[in-house]
Amino acid sequence: MLASGKFKTREAASEELYQLGATAIPSMRRHREGLTDAEQIDRLERIVAKLTDHAFENQIENFLQGKPTDLNGWPEFEEIFGDTPQVREMFVDLFREHPYAVKALGGTKREVLEAITKVNSRLRQLGIGISKTPRRIDLLALLLPPTISDVETDAQYDIGIYSLLNLHPANEMRGDPAFGEPFTKVVVKWMEKSHLSIRDRVLRIALDWKLDIARDLAIKTLSQNPDPQLLSRAIQALASRGTLADTALLAKYLNDPTVVVRNHYIGSTESNVQIRDVAAAAIAHLHSVPVTDVGFIKPASHDILGIIIEDLVVHVEDPSDRLPALQREDDSGDDNNEPGEELEIEMSAEEKEAWEDIKKQLEEHGMEAGPRELKQFQLYQLQRRAEAKARETIRRNVLKLMRGGEPEASDLEPVGDGNLKRSAG
Repeated sequence: MLASGKFKTREAASEELYQLGATAIPSMRRHREGLTDAEQIDRLERIVAKLTDHAFENQIENFLQGKPTDLNGWPEFEEIFGDTPQVREMFVDLFREHPYAVKALGGTKREVLEAITKVNSRLRQLGIGISKTPRRIDLLALLLPPTISDVETDAQYDIGIYSLLNLHPANEMRGDPAFGEPFTKVVVKWMEKSHLSIRDRVLRIALDWKLDIARDLAIKTLSQNPDPQLLSRAIQALASRGTLADTALLAKYLNDPTVVVRNHYIGSTESNVQIRDVAAAAIAHLHSVPVTDVGFIKPASHDILGIIIEDLVVHVEDPSDRLPALQREDDSGDDNNEPGEELEIEMSAEEKEAWEDIKKQLEEHGMEAGPRELKQFQLYQLQRRAEAKARETIRRNVLKLMRGGEPEASDLEPVGDGNLKRSAG
């Protein structure tokens, strides 16, 4: 009767079909496949949609009353969060807002990837994380599909998750009595699978949230030959969440001079921070020994991070302070003002090569490397030597800790004068 030429007849037929209820939906869909008339197709599709919505609402009502259900995704959701009235309400909110994410739970790889794409698109459409604060269901829609499947996400997707985890709702949910523990477990699963390129950020969240996964991720990172910045973060994570057994992993970095924080310049009394500094401080921290007791000049301890990398500096005295007879250039800025006493250093082969390179570079720019430039270079070399000696003291002290000893006060005294010699000019 949907094909009748009379409008009233078609309307009556539509009502009769609707009254058949949700059990007739499969038959209507099969019938729809054989239709060609646009109006008949439209009427049938509207009837099916209306019946589907009505059936879904009835299903939701029964679900919220605690009755058994066959809703897609509920078994996987229940396994993570349990079954309470609050959990069921959260599941319904998630189902209404991100149905594709829920239906992908426990689904195929293709379904999970499609859900990830749709979630991203929906969040961008809503302005979540940009102009609007994410809701709990937005966090779950991002996290759940990939974390409970074997699907690996790309770095861009992980950055999106990281960005939302730094916002207030994530911390609020983490502290929720009903959802906090299972939500944190979901986040930990994501961390385990997260892309190496954002590992530094993931480790920072793990440390901020005081998660034990920080240690596992740090150890995993050390085995992946990361860049220096990530390496220093992994060592920091071990300082915070590691154990004494982990000091053996850190010991091999005690001779790594790679710079991770630049503080040093000619005349400064604070060194750059190197990988070996971070490793030494981490070992001291794991032995519950203040880093100043092994030779660093700042406390550099932190309740959450373990150690503050930027503060791991060694003292580098200004060698000119130990040369009262050394005449410095006066305020006139006259470069021809010669010192009354020459500074002479027995330079190593490496230092001589460096000085020759400097002279060559100056000559290429039409400048001459005179006594003033040589003195500055020599002062800098003295600083480098003093810095090396300070680091050797630190290395000795942490190795002594690992052997079960305590650093001695004598070990912290400045050693030598950098092979300094003075001769009359």
